[in-house]
Amino acid sequence: MTKLTPTSYALLGLLARKPWSAYELNAHMQRSVLSAFWPRAASHVYSEPKKLLAHKLVTASQEQRSGRGRTVYTITAAGHKALRDWLASPTETYVTMSHEAMLKFLYAESGSRKAMEDNLDAIEANVLAEARAIIEGVRPLLSKFETMEGMPYNGMALTFLADVMEAQVNWVREVRASLAGLKETKANEESRQVGLKAYHQLINRIEALVNDDQ
Repeated sequence: MTKLTPTSYALLGLLARKPWSAYELNAHMQRSVLSAFWPRAASHVYSEPKKLLAHKLVTASQEQRSGRGRTVYTITAAGHKALRDWLASPTETYVTMSHEAMLKFLYAESGSRKAMEDNLDAIEANVLAEARAIIEGVRPLLSKFETMEGMPYNGMALTFLADVMEAQVNWVREVRASLAGLKETKANEESRQVGLKAYHQLINRIEALVNDDQ
């Protein structure tokens, strides 16, 4: 039998709130805060309910809506237990990033100054576009928040996302200021000094973070 994954439990968490069809589960995964923390292709999401059914963590029933049949999944007692066990278990994977723009920044010395600046501009523009999308998605829901499922945790998770967005925009602006005096991207004594300063700042910040926890 196929092993359950974090995506399996993400869907179980939704099903713990109410029954959903596979279409509804996928739509929520793609459009809600879940898409920011656990993005998954629609094909992946659609395959999960059948896996949960095979593990007897959900049941499936046929319903008619607007003249069309659909399969609706409902969590079982075993599903609730599996979700509770997963929530209480050690997390295997913490924050990881696949960030092509940062990958390009790491190799900026092999490209032009304009390419690096365009990359920084794109990082900032992308973050601001995501921020506007969140505003457009969240603002119309303000009047419904008191009765929304997942409160207060959805809102708090979004503040984490806001922190990440702020950090990315602040980083871009700090990098622009730090590199303002460099005429080219290729390595030279001037760029090495800028890099050395960045490393010292890094150590100081990380040490302060660790020391605050002691």
